[in-house]
Amino acid sequence: MSSKTNKTAIFGLGYFGYFHLKNIVALRCFDYGIDINPEKKKLVEKFGGKFFCADLTKAIEIKRDKNGNPISHKIEKNLPEIKELAKNTDVWDIATPSFFHFPLMLLGLELKKDIFVEKPSTERISETEYILKKFPKAKIGVDYIEMVHPVVLAIRDRMLKEKIQPFFFFHHRSKDLRGSKRKIGGGEGSRIILDDLVHDLSEIGFFRRNLGKGSLIEDPPKVKEAKIQTWKEIGYPYLTDVKAKFTLLFKDGARAEIGGSFADPEVRQFLIIDKTKQTAFYGNTLTREKIKPLAAKITGKRNIEYLKQKIKEMEITDNKIQEKVLKKINAEILRKEMQKYNPNQLFVMLKDFYQAKSKKDLICSLDQALEYQKIAEEVYKIAEKPKAIESKIFALDKK
Repeated sequence: MSSKTNKTAIFGLGYFGYFHLKNIVALRCFDYGIDINPEKKKLVEKFGGKFFCADLTKAIEIKRDKNGNPISHKIEKNLPEIKELAKNTDVWDIATPSFFHFPLMLLGLELKKDIFVEKPSTERISETEYILKKFPKAKIGVDYIEMVHPVVLAIRDRMLKEKIQPFFFFHHRSKDLRGSKRKIGGGEGSRIILDDLVHDLSEIGFFRRNLGKGSLIEDPPKVKEAKIQTWKEIGYPYLTDVKAKFTLLFKDGARAEIGGSFADPEVRQFLIIDKTKQTAFYGNTLTREKIKPLAAKITGKRNIEYLKQKIKEMEITDNKIQEKVLKKINAEILRKEMQKYNPNQLFVMLKDFYQAKSKKDLICSLDQALEYQKIAEEVYKIAEKPKAIESKIFALDKK
């Protein structure tokens, strides 16, 4: 652990915040829980913490330009809750809705706290850039948990062992949120790119960085062929994107095709192919009762194309189909590699965060998260759907 005691305050105790809470309790770092819902008091006290029912974003004033980009800020430190948190915490874990992230991060950073935040880190690129400019050395980790998924790590290990370089990335994920009002994983009006497909960007960045191709910061790709369909276009009153598909081109010739939907059967799969198109790795990172995570190696162009088509058509939706497809193409299942890693990805991210001495030691720093968000926003621009980036809360106001 670092030299600090890691006393932690958690902001936001909803669905995701609850998982943060349980893991921070397991790491013996939990001290405070903050939420605007007074009913969360019992939950916080159950785990031995102190509860504040407060909206501390009111303690920070942010001045913005005419386009909504931050240009200055100031905080009010004299509120009793802030005085106590300033004195008795080292870490702020922020798991609130994303439009609260920026003010809470600023507040915590002004109080010299380390920050762990859910993705997207902020609603606007300019907000993340503002934080990095004002607090360049701050330790800020972002929860891109699929970077430590056993499937991702197993494939990384095998590719390193066999010296296989990734050249083609094919990623697709979807789930059906139609008719869902703030249920698990979001609801109508959620954004497929900023809420889900950024995970694919983090996976691609992870593979390239670990396999010697440079991170997306060092080698940012160009966005091509971006297409977006909004909720409104499929009959729902939201401006945000429900379906998206786009291509990334890297300077070394590598290519990534990424697609997803919030109005299709639930899948979360990718295929990484080498330059010869003779070797590929399949990853299924979804954990559900009917389908379990799996990593596999496939050889032969015909087998790879067959599997790619199955992923594209979203046919691999349960264990039986997955087993049948992989058996048909003689895939090698990477079970031993997967078993080496902890399936509790959030626990791994948080443990790493507490142990990191600086932002350079983090699995995903705010600098990396900024690059994922820049690519995502470029997709909106190329697809000519800039309004679709707005959060679902603001979209709901415009029915």
